[in-house]
Amino acid sequence: MNTLPWFTGIALACRLAAADVVTPPDGSYQLRVTHQARLQADNDPLKPIPSAQYQPTNGIPDISVRISDGGKHAVLMPGKISGALRSTTNAIATYQLTEGLFAGGSLTVEKTESGWMGTFTRFGSGRPILSSVRGPLSPQPSAPR
Repeated sequence: MNTLPWFTGIALACRLAAADVVTPPDGSYQLRVTHQARLQADNDPLKPIPSAQYQPTNGIPDISVRISDGGKHAVLMPGKISGALRSTTNAIATYQLTEGLFAGGSLTVEKTESGWMGTFTRFGSGRPILSSVRGPLSPQPSAPR
């Protein structure tokens, strides 16, 4: 009987799991802010803010997002806020934003049935979370060359 070594199965499982990881394709996006978090004193910056804390909003400017390097980097404008991919699952990519913010922040991008959704959170020093907004993340057409 011809069998493969046990570690071949592990390597194959790892490759299949890696294929399920989702990051947005490289390109320019627009985060249309539709919801803002009503933060509570006990919000933990290491845990997602509960969906029930997000309330519909208007009047907050959209945020331009650029994903690059095979989904490994994100830049948010205005303000040139940037960071690197910190973690992924099969539907969520989280970027740790370390440049352009005093205490850092995060950008979480989730693949849903209706497209991409983005959540931008700013961290603070006196308050763990200063603000968090979310909404649809739509691809922007490339500028003509």
